[in-house]
Amino acid sequence: MNLEGIYVHDGMLIAAHEDCGTQTLVLDVDLPADEWSEDLVPKRITLREVYGYCTNDGPFEGTPAILEIDKIEEKGRWTKYHLGTNAGTRVFWTSGFSIEDRKN
Repeated sequence: MNLEGIYVHDGMLIAAHEDCGTQTLVLDVDLPADEWSEDLVPKRITLREVYGYCTNDGPFEGTPAILEIDKIEEKGRWTKYHLGTNAGTRVFWTSGFSIEDRKN
């Protein structure tokens, strides 16, 4: 599965934790239970071997809503993604990810 295969529209980006030592980026998100549901489910997306992580957020009050996640490019085992929110954008390269339930 690729990140763009996960339904994220109208989910919430709760937090982003970058660990430079392990080259991971952990996104705590609340995602729709499915594309027809208004119920949000707490999830944790852990991105492995992340590099080129850039944020371009403007002044914003509150928790950003996730609008989309798109694959931009692939090079070997690396994939570049664009994560769009109503507060701005995040772009990163990663070699893979895992997604799991998150406790509130």
